[in-house]
Amino acid sequence: MTARTFQFPQYAAERSAQLTSAPGTYPPSGRRAGGRPWGWLFLLSLVGGIWCVVSGYVYWSATLERDAGTWLMLGGMGLLAFSAVCFCLWVWRFVHGNPPWGRLMLLGLALNYLMGRPLMGAQPWLAPLESVLDWGLLIGLVLRWRQLRRVRSASDRPVRLGTPTLARNTVAQNDEATRWAAGTVGENIVAQTLARLGNDHVVIHNLPLDGRGDADHVVVGPAGVVVVETKYLAGRIVCQGGGVWTQLKRDELRQIADPAAQVQRAADSVAHILGCRGLPDVPVYAVLVMAHPRAELDVARSSVLAVRPFELVPQLQQLARSRPGLHAARVTTTANALLGSNAPTPGTQVRR
Repeated sequence: MTARTFQFPQYAAERSAQLTSAPGTYPPSGRRAGGRPWGWLFLLSLVGGIWCVVSGYVYWSATLERDAGTWLMLGGMGLLAFSAVCFCLWVWRFVHGNPPWGRLMLLGLALNYLMGRPLMGAQPWLAPLESVLDWGLLIGLVLRWRQLRRVRSASDRPVRLGTPTLARNTVAQNDEATRWAAGTVGENIVAQTLARLGNDHVVIHNLPLDGRGDADHVVVGPAGVVVVETKYLAGRIVCQGGGVWTQLKRDELRQIADPAAQVQRAADSVAHILGCRGLPDVPVYAVLVMAHPRAELDVARSSVLAVRPFELVPQLQQLARSRPGLHAARVTTTANALLGSNAPTPGTQVRR
């Protein structure tokens, strides 16, 4: 049996963000959709140009059809020139997009080893070129490793509030709709995770709070009420203590708003609602979920529990076993108090 689930409608900003993340606009990853596939154009024109040049040379040298060979070689050189332009545009876009250089250089070393050895055996004159490429990739990999270490060590140092650098780093990188869409993706991941709870739990999504927006997820179970806040942030997320959180993503360090304080405020609001409705003794807990699959967490100094999605349900089940303060009827009463007087049937949406 799965948990009883109630869904409040999302706010207008979240619904519009889902529309703006449709194909042809900005998806949650922040990557612009569309554009010419310069990489594919480079590969196709390169292969076509090489074929035309080789075929033209064969026609020109091995047969008497020198006119056809000449035209083939001219067409091949034109395709090779076009492939060079496509390659330059592809590299420019690739560099502009802040690619993962370390992994790319490792991949280049592996490809050079797998493909360079057979080619060097067939063409010994390629040996110096293969050695230069190997050393270049190795040196680049070492430099990249040192750069990442410097940036990561900077992220571990305490951040001074109010400095001009911090002010620049806290400027939002994406527009508001993209941030809402990314948050919606994270909330959907956590909602699917919470559906695995047993029927001794009641799950409420997007619970409205008086004057404070909404709570992403509220779980009512034997241990009490757990307010869950979802964040969909990639990169290295570090809690330095004292409400200071930083995000290191693509070599850029910036301070982010304290998510632990945000979920604690939501938990306080839920506790206030329960107190106003005659249930001041129900325990209320706060949990923070970092839902992005490429998030690296250093959150030992967080003031609230911070977990990944796959850790959430085991933590809630462990909490229910270690602190079974509410019986089944009390769980239902507490959930109804949060839902209001007109509680719907499970699985339906509650209108605000």
